[in-house]
Amino acid sequence: VQLHLQIEVKNLQADDEISVQLNGQRVSGWQSVGGGRLQAPIAPATLRSGPNRVDMQLVQRSPKSKDDRIVGALELHVLQE
Repeated sequence: VQLHLQIEVKNLQADDEISVQLNGQRVSGWQSVGGGRLQAPIAPATLRSGPNRVDMQLVQRSPKSKDDRIVGALELHVLQE
């Protein structure tokens, strides 16, 4: 089973730096998948049964844009082969 966390952030710039935590554990390995979306792998042990908490912070804002960064979607993608 492969798990990926995918987020869509409107107005996100290539040189913005974001920090994402899932249930208190840092999520890393973000890659652009197009359409303003980023995706990162997560370990199954990171998820809890029931509610799960995701925290996102804009650590460094690109000087190219003063527009707000807005999360439009947050999805968990599961691939079972």
